Amino acid sequence: MKNREAEKMDRLVDLVLRHTPLYHKMKEQLAVAAWKDVVGEMINFRTKRIWINNGILYLAFDSSVIRNEISMIKESLIIKLNSKVGLNVIRDIVFVK
Repeated sequence: MKNREAEKMDRLVDLVLRHTPLYHKMKEQLAVAAWKDVVGEMINFRTKRIWINNGILYLAFDSSVIRNEISMIKESLIIKLNSKVGLNVIRDIVFVK
C-alpha cells in the first residue's frame, strides 16, 4: 500500500514540476546520476568527467579502450539513459579529453 501511495506522489510531483523551467535541467541531472547504474562500476570508475549541455552528453575517460567501447554502444546508452529518466534529454554523446 505504501509503495502505491509513493508512486502516486511521485507522479503528482512530476506533473507539477513538468511545467516549471527547471524540469528539463532536473531530468538532465538525473541522467548524469544514472550513468553509474547504466554502465556499471568499472566504466563509471574510468569516467573522469560527465555533463550535459543542450542535449549532448559530454564524457571524458582515462582510457582510450573504454572510450572506444562506449563509442560502439553509444546509441543504446542514449536510449537507456533517456528511459531511466523518462524523458529524451540526451540526443548525442560526445567524447572530450
